Amino acid sequence: MKRIKSLKLNNKAFSLVELLVTMAVSAIVLLVIGAFLTSGTRSFNKQSNSIDIQNELQSSSNFVIDALMESTELNIKNETDAIVITTGNFDADNKVEPKLICWIKDTNKLFVTDMSSEEMADSADDISEGYCVSKYVTNFTINIDEESYEHDEAGNRVTIDGKVVLKKAIILNVSIKVGNNGEERSDSRTIKLRNKLNKFVFNGTEYTVQ
Repeated sequence: MKRIKSLKLNNKAFSLVELLVTMAVSAIVLLVIGAFLTSGTRSFNKQSNSIDIQNELQSSSNFVIDALMESTELNIKNETDAIVITTGNFDADNKVEPKLICWIKDTNKLFVTDMSSEEMADSADDISEGYCVSKYVTNFTINIDEESYEHDEAGNRVTIDGKVVLKKAIILNVSIKVGNNGEERSDSRTIKLRNKLNKFVFNGTEYTVQ
């Protein structure tokens, strides 16, 4: 009987201080675990978004470059709200199907289609959206590389009938930037067109192609 009473007396409960310490330690452990999980999730999402943006850039660049490389006639317009590029004559019979490249500046949408600009304007929204290759193009530039110009012995650009003369193999500099959720990627390429152009107009100025 004395032994039983002794065991009961030694069976002490947790004190208030011990409970508070235990709760504090548990809270710290939970905060550390929560911070670790949050950091891991954020890192995963950032990495996933980075991969998506890189794929978006690669896909957009390839669509544009492939269309430009097959140009037979090139008309480039850098307008206030858009850059519009046609790679051939839509009103003529062509061995190579002409393309329309259009970047809408305020929406960041990039279109590459076999429809003319008039057909695109007249088409339904869902049809137009079907030709949207990216919705995240934040910048798009295209210009003529200096190597494309014919120069005289003095190093001046050659002109014929007031038109600047370009070499048969025209070289273009193309740069595209895409961005989303704080991630941005850019791609700049210098390309040589495969075909001799029948006509080349850049921002309203027509060039002579040798």
